[in-house]
Amino acid sequence: MTKADWNTFTANQLIKEVGNNGLKYNTLQAKFNAKLTCDNNDFNMRGQLRMKNDSVIWMSLSVMLGIEVIRVKVTPDSVFMINRTKNQYLTAALDSFRDDFPFIESVGFIQNLLLGNDTQLKRGDDFKVSTGEDCYYMISNKKNKKNVKNHDDDRIMIKSVKIHPELFKIMAYEIKEYDEDKIRIDIGYSDFMNIYEQWMPLRVKLDVNGPVQLKMSIEYSNVVIDNDVEFNFNVPKKYERLYKW
Repeated sequence: MTKADWNTFTANQLIKEVGNNGLKYNTLQAKFNAKLTCDNNDFNMRGQLRMKNDSVIWMSLSVMLGIEVIRVKVTPDSVFMINRTKNQYLTAALDSFRDDFPFIESVGFIQNLLLGNDTQLKRGDDFKVSTGEDCYYMISNKKNKKNVKNHDDDRIMIKSVKIHPELFKIMAYEIKEYDEDKIRIDIGYSDFMNIYEQWMPLRVKLDVNGPVQLKMSIEYSNVVIDNDVEFNFNVPKKYERLYKW
């Protein structure tokens, strides 16, 4: 497919195509390799991901020898984490993370970020559409006020997105807070693979700049959709409870 064959789309038409081509599932499980950079420290890990759509995210992170070091569970209102290296566990409200990550709206929002589904595009939003070398490109024409739950002030976010011209999958996102660029998140999706007659990116790159500096790259494998999955999360009695990161 050459660029001359691309259709001319309005923003609303592109948003509809992206929505129609989002990965649809009830449950999903996958293995992955991940590299995490936080506060200038690098961590290479293997992991398992299990999800129930709009309900639960469960993740196990292991060092390369296969020993689990972190287990995380996210529900619509809470975040739970076990740190086996320090014999500690965390229980906190999902809302409590919005000071550092104001773009987090829900467990479904996080799932969409992990899978490359639409998280920010709404029909009727004011976007300018253009074409890049290998994508459709959309950028918000105006600053968009975004109400953040449990905050008194509005946050103004601007966003841009790159869309695959054949698969109509999101290739990249940029979301940033307008006021002094306090918060910025860049996400890239690549290596799209046909899984159960649907397209999913096998590589995800995440770069967060703000109060927390975070970079992560994920490579998925062994993806299975709509099998029975368990979300085991048993905390040893001797572990110390934490109430914040």
